[in-house]
Amino acid sequence: MIFFYHLSPFFFHQIEDLLTRLREAWPNLVGSNRRFWGYEWSKHGVCAYPRFDPHEYFLRAIESWDSYNLTEVLLSSGITPQTVTSYALASVVRAIETRIGFTPPTCL
Repeated sequence: MIFFYHLSPFFFHQIEDLLTRLREAWPNLVGSNRRFWGYEWSKHGVCAYPRFDPHEYFLRAIESWDSYNLTEVLLSSGITPQTVTSYALASVVRAIETRIGFTPPTCL
């Protein structure tokens, strides 16, 4: 499966060495991991391109998961990961800023 966004193709062989860790750190809760990761690259990862290629983007995601318990950060702000309710981007950013002291970049 290949995902494209402008000039930044993403092939799964680029992150093959990260797949075991991605399954633990960033799984899809409702379907195919590969489709989910392809979507995440095409929707969000390209914001970091060309500074980060797909491998670096997903490696950084794993490193962030290792460094911070983002689920706990969100839960402490009343944001519960689920498929039924959506949350405003500003609420998610504020939760991260408050608990971690870092403003995540957004490109939405």
